Amino acid sequence: MTDWIGRLEAFWSAQSNPVVSSGASVDEIARCAERLRVCFPPPFVELMRAANGFGPPHAQDDEGYCLWSLDQLARVRDCDGGGFAYAGCEAHVIFFDYLVLCWAFAIDCDPESPTFGAVYVTFGGDEGARLVAPDLPAFMALYRADDATLYPQTSLQPA
Repeated sequence: MTDWIGRLEAFWSAQSNPVVSSGASVDEIARCAERLRVCFPPPFVELMRAANGFGPPHAQDDEGYCLWSLDQLARVRDCDGGGFAYAGCEAHVIFFDYLVLCWAFAIDCDPESPTFGAVYVTFGGDEGARLVAPDLPAFMALYRADDATLYPQTSLQPA
């Protein structure tokens, strides 16, 4: 286990409502990537091996965030009738949300992309998406800190 996964597991174990499901197998992760026609970045595979989402569908942590299970993962363009889609999101997969899709976080799963593995926040509608973190470990550090960049009022450069 890497340090960032250990810190994440410790963070989740301190929650008032334990929400983390058991990790997925390598085969389950590969089948999901095939279903979505994407290539998961290695840190994402590591995360899913440690925790295959939060509890029952839409279980949330103490702050209202939800890590999606492999069964719930969706390409941005296919989620919520395409309402979260944005330019360049063809291989971006939603894996995390806030308060049952008030907004969502997607990871770039295109190994040919210069932002492969980067995490974006998408608010749906005309707001588009913004780059939040260059990789999953950096995103999870922002999440653990409940950083302001995860919220819509934060001024960031558009993706």
